[in-house]
Amino acid sequence: MQMHWVLTRGNAFASIGRAISEFPEAAAHQKQTLRQNKQFQLLWMGSVASALGSNISTLAFPLLVLGLTESPAMAGIVTAVGLASDLIFTLPAGVWADRWDRRRVLLTCEITRALLVASVAIAAYLDCLTVVHIIVVAATEDAAGT
Repeated sequence: MQMHWVLTRGNAFASIGRAISEFPEAAAHQKQTLRQNKQFQLLWMGSVASALGSNISTLAFPLLVLGLTESPAMAGIVTAVGLASDLIFTLPAGVWADRWDRRRVLLTCEITRALLVASVAIAAYLDCLTVVHIIVVAATEDAAGT
């Protein structure tokens, strides 16, 4: 009985091999590595840029507040608010992302994060940056990053 299963399984793999060899374009498609896949490269480079920006903003927001207020406690509050929004939104965001179009969710979140960080840069340039603005941006940016 077990020998029959092995033979059947072997025949199934042989027939799959024949089917692939009959369609050369399918065989060529299977040999493509991830380095050759342009869509994967774009996704990977975007993920690297996003992670780098997220880590820089996690470091920069408390330093901005420290520079504005000279209060280490306020800088700690900014960090705590960012971490709290991560903890609060991680599970619901996972459920929502599974139910919606993943590409649209990814693009919406990344564009939102970019606009939020740009608002901090613009407010700093216009000299109207406040601690409340940084706290709101830190919380929203971390929530959109989950």
